[in-house]
Amino acid sequence: MAFQRDYVLRLIERMGEFFRRLCEMADDAEKKKKLDSACRDQCGLSLDAALKLNEETLSRLLPPQGLMMLSEMTYLRSRLEKDEEKECAFRLLTLRLLSSLYEEEVLCAERANRLRELMDACAPLLSPDDYMRCARFFMAGEYYAHGEDAVFLAVESAEDPREYIEEGIALFSQLLSLPEHALTLGGLPPEDVKAAINDLKTWELT
Repeated sequence: MAFQRDYVLRLIERMGEFFRRLCEMADDAEKKKKLDSACRDQCGLSLDAALKLNEETLSRLLPPQGLMMLSEMTYLRSRLEKDEEKECAFRLLTLRLLSSLYEEEVLCAERANRLRELMDACAPLLSPDDYMRCARFFMAGEYYAHGEDAVFLAVESAEDPREYIEEGIALFSQLLSLPEHALTLGGLPPEDVKAAINDLKTWELT
């Protein structure tokens, strides 16, 4: 399915207001309890239960709307978490849930900056597949410079980078059909797109 822009914007606004109300509560345990209750109501499972499942399993359990809502909930939980290890775990889960929705162009456009924040924060834990899903998300959201960064991070972190090089070349080649102003707005003018393709082709030959 394709999310409508109004739906995405309403959800973002709702979650922002919900987080503001949480922050007004004095007791940290009560904040987490309130957030967990909301997650059960919206997604049918607790946040700690979600943390025990991988993104593939959650994708089978929940429709795209549920995955989007869960990604919002896990992100808020990471903001509330005082334990560094659990904070990192919730960030990583949020990244994987969000980036799995790379076919939802409206969501990609509205949540690209959040995904970039998570990608940078979770860098030591990310696999080449994680980076490539981020690249697809950024490209779909027209954040082409972020997409370029993610493609090259996927290639650099892979033991065998050939499949990531091939997909990267395909992603960049698709951009060449776009108007110059669209690429420039996305942070990757045509000459940079061509340079990225050439760099990947050179890498493929080494």
